[in-house]
Amino acid sequence: MEENGSGSVMPFEDTEMKSFVDKSYNPETNNMFIKSEVYQSASEIEMEYTNDHTKLIEDAAETRVAKQKEDLSKCIPIHQRSLERKSYDCSFCSYKTHRKSNLNSHMLIHKDASEVTTYDCNFCSYKTKRKGPLKIHMLIHKDASEDVKTEQNQ
Repeated sequence: MEENGSGSVMPFEDTEMKSFVDKSYNPETNNMFIKSEVYQSASEIEMEYTNDHTKLIEDAAETRVAKQKEDLSKCIPIHQRSLERKSYDCSFCSYKTHRKSNLNSHMLIHKDASEVTTYDCNFCSYKTKRKGPLKIHMLIHKDASEDVKTEQNQ
């Protein structure tokens, strides 16, 4: 039974009894620590190793569960607040939002173009009810708009 890393575990024969040596190296102090114990049988060594290993796994699991509970306790109030916030509902469809400005923007899809101010492209027939999509659309005409600005400056 041998383990690599900062500590190495090495059982070996010592007449009729089993010995167990645990070597640890501390790089900060440049010291080697050796712990030696004598066991009556190899099964005692395996039992202690198994117990230590199981304890490490259990401790890690407990730490992970505690961390998850802590994280969850932080998230629940946030979700609770979102459930308690006022909801703005569209009267024409199933759209819902927590922001009134989002509902106002959404309502434009239900209005006729004659009822809403439209944003028109100066270079083609593109029209939209919102300013944002026009700005994005104008990127395809970027070279043309630079040419117009250059002609106006001359």
